[in-house]
Amino acid sequence: MVAEITLLGNLVQYIFFAVTAVIAHQLATGRISTTGLLSSNPQGTTDPERVLMLCVTLAGMFYYIALATGAVSGESVNPTSLPEAPEWLMSAVGAGNLFYLTGKSMR
Repeated sequence: MVAEITLLGNLVQYIFFAVTAVIAHQLATGRISTTGLLSSNPQGTTDPERVLMLCVTLAGMFYYIALATGAVSGESVNPTSLPEAPEWLMSAVGAGNLFYLTGKSMR
């Protein structure tokens, strides 16, 4: 039973990395457009609230993936459930979203 769970976990990781590689390749070749990702005006100046929200979201996502795979705690993880997100992570993502919405309402 444990071997089956490990095999399934490895398969999920391989699929995740394959999808990530395809998306990264399409971003690099321009098939996925990132125009307007960091700016909301035609001049193309970067909006700081968009940069902050992107960074906080990506950092939170990578930390949660590391938490779910056991890389943060170094302990074995339960493959049948997801871990609880830390309170500080939820606060950081919420603060990033609040900053984004405040900046968007000011423009």
